Amino acid sequence: MSERIEKLLKDYPKMMRERNCVAREIAGFRGVTAEEVIESMYTIQTDGERVRTGGVSDKTANIAMNYKNKMDHINNEWLEHLEVKLMSLNNEIIFFEAALASLTGKLPAIMRDLVVERMTWDEAAEKYFVSSRMIGKYRKKATRELDALYEMHDAEAITFMLG
Repeated sequence: MSERIEKLLKDYPKMMRERNCVAREIAGFRGVTAEEVIESMYTIQTDGERVRTGGVSDKTANIAMNYKNKMDHINNEWLEHLEVKLMSLNNEIIFFEAALASLTGKLPAIMRDLVVERMTWDEAAEKYFVSSRMIGKYRKKATRELDALYEMHDAEAITFMLG
């Protein structure tokens, strides 16, 4: 499972950017326009060599009657997708940050500096008056502790889902 933790440690800034991007997208959500929906629904239909000279085709009438409903449906589905994505990212980030804060000893501060503040190992070593090698040992210990926390979290989620 430490691969999962390594990925989380590496991808934290990316998750934060993605969460901010999705939140801004929801805040400024306009959805598709009526014209875009009509264009997606409209296709030229020919009946062989026969040419219609009057009246409105069934397809055109159908588009005119249904475009608003289709537009609302598309927009609602997309907005719901964005909201679910935002909630998922928020939950993942909140648990990850809580797990970082739950580490033992100096690890919460060191890991926050490395992961959240994006400090280099050398910068962290200087700040905490230890060697870069020691920062590596702290990081390895933190990874083991995070592994254990995520295992407990996963087990709890499975118990909840099955219970």
